[in-house]
Amino acid sequence: MRDPEVITLNGATFKRLISAKEIEDKVGVLAKQIRSDMGNAEIPVFLCVLKGAFVFAADLVRNYEGLCELQFLRMSSYSGANTTGKVTLYPGLDGEKLKGRRVVVVEDIVDTGLSMNYLLKDLRQYNPRTLELAAMFTKPSRLCHDVKVDYSCFDIPDAFIVGYGLDYDGLYRNLPAIYVKE
Repeated sequence: MRDPEVITLNGATFKRLISAKEIEDKVGVLAKQIRSDMGNAEIPVFLCVLKGAFVFAADLVRNYEGLCELQFLRMSSYSGANTTGKVTLYPGLDGEKLKGRRVVVVEDIVDTGLSMNYLLKDLRQYNPRTLELAAMFTKPSRLCHDVKVDYSCFDIPDAFIVGYGLDYDGLYRNLPAIYVKE
């Protein structure tokens, strides 16, 4: 089985929350929805927030049936399983390529909304024509900042998840499904 119900890695036991097949199906639907919303004349810029969204962004653009650009931005607000309450942005964004364009920020998870609130405000300085947010996962019960998620694959409970690009101290990103620690 590609994504077993329960796995033990590095002495920790994890239970599967969302299967690899469910993820694959949802990402395909989301890519089609974004493409439909963009129209034939649009060439969007997908802005992948590293490191956690890299797997989602790769699958999303592979399923997007049209021309698109892909850029990367690195930011951090977590230490282990806890938010630090502080957002750190790392250089690497070519902001000039966002001016007047439709930009879709690709994020792994919107938890409290702290990071996305900060990032979306910062990106507006580049004057994109539109600025939308696609999140693989959202935690509605934890959201405490005014962040609009335009596209989302899964609403999940308030649990710390790993797999499909999401990590715990740099580990478990390579799991094809989503797991919670037991």
